[in-house]
Amino acid sequence: MAGTSDRPRLLELFFVFFRVSAVTIGGGYVMFPMLQREVVDAKAWISDEELVDSYALGQSIPGIIAMNTATLIGYRKRGIPGALVAAAGMAAPSLVVILLIAAFFVGYLDNAWVQKAFKGIRAAVVAMLLMAVWSVGRKAVTTPTKAAIAVGSFLAIAGLHGSPVLVIVMGALLGFLLFQREVRTWARCCNSLFRSSRSGCSVLAAAMPSFRFSSRKSNGAAGWLPNGLST
Repeated sequence: MAGTSDRPRLLELFFVFFRVSAVTIGGGYVMFPMLQREVVDAKAWISDEELVDSYALGQSIPGIIAMNTATLIGYRKRGIPGALVAAAGMAAPSLVVILLIAAFFVGYLDNAWVQKAFKGIRAAVVAMLLMAVWSVGRKAVTTPTKAAIAVGSFLAIAGLHGSPVLVIVMGALLGFLLFQREVRTWARCCNSLFRSSRSGCSVLAAAMPSFRFSSRKSNGAAGWLPNGLST
């Protein structure tokens, strides 16, 4: 029986995240456009705004952003079984690739031709990261205030080498303080807290891929292997 956008089949959840992870090189930010096409455009499981929310929350909590986002979406659609299946689908391609590399490829990492290939992959990943910045940023940075938070967050991390955790907390606090006028009742206050925190955190998520790219350059060829487990 076919699943629906409100309650997809567990197997469908698994293979959607498996497919996204299997063809992604560069980590969680790079897979944003592909994830958008799959879970928003093709499956209509969540909206664009909800996907940005999931990325913001995935960035704000411990762990790998790709796994966190998949788990959040899976839980939203099918509860705990959905979260486990979505996480398994996201992790499976990486596990297979890493095992194959460990078994057959490690001895060739210093090969001149392999190094040349990775130089091309790194250049391509830059373009993919820029696309991720654009995809997230045009949905999250919609006002001058949010743009200021994004720029300030980027400068705090990349320029001042501030703690990402502290910047995320400050983004959430700024979001709550700056957007609290939207609150009308206590029930809406709780919802506004989540949304305003997302306003600060999601614009931070839009600003961070280039920082993540620069910080991973020192990891060598292994930092650019196709996997959904990279942050």
